[in-house]
Amino acid sequence: MRRLFLAFALLALALGQRLVSPEEVARSQVIKKALPAVVRVQGTSPAAGEGGVMGTGFFVSPFRVVTNYHVVQDLAEITLRLYDGRTVLAERFAERAGETLFQLYLAEMARLAPGLLPPEARTIVDLLDLCRIERACYEILYEMAHRPAWTEIPLAGLRAILAQRAKMEVGN
Repeated sequence: MRRLFLAFALLALALGQRLVSPEEVARSQVIKKALPAVVRVQGTSPAAGEGGVMGTGFFVSPFRVVTNYHVVQDLAEITLRLYDGRTVLAERFAERAGETLFQLYLAEMARLAPGLLPPEARTIVDLLDLCRIERACYEILYEMAHRPAWTEIPLAGLRAILAQRAKMEVGN
């Protein structure tokens, strides 16, 4: 087997083809460096008929992990599985970080590019929700095609967006 591999490698070199491109090497080095920051977020939902819930997140500081709200919204207990296989319990810190970041973004856009965004806050929220709904639909189709068992994750996110929109409509 080793001889076959060596023969193949020599043949590839003789033909002037690289086995791995510089871009592939660079990409693998980035992945190797980033991978320890990625965690699996898991838990069980108390909602009737639901089993385990899984998603991913990443460390943004030694004791802070960012993940999507729909991954953790119904979890009574959150467990993180780290790169090295260890598991640790976690707790929610901020459930509406996206809204805070959005407000900071709007303030910075108003400063850097006055007049670029629509003046009505409701129009901006509608546009953002349109982007969020489009992304959720993309994720649903992706999961259906590649990991059907995970389809519930983006579906839950879409339901949360639509429920939030429904509350906004009732309030008006």
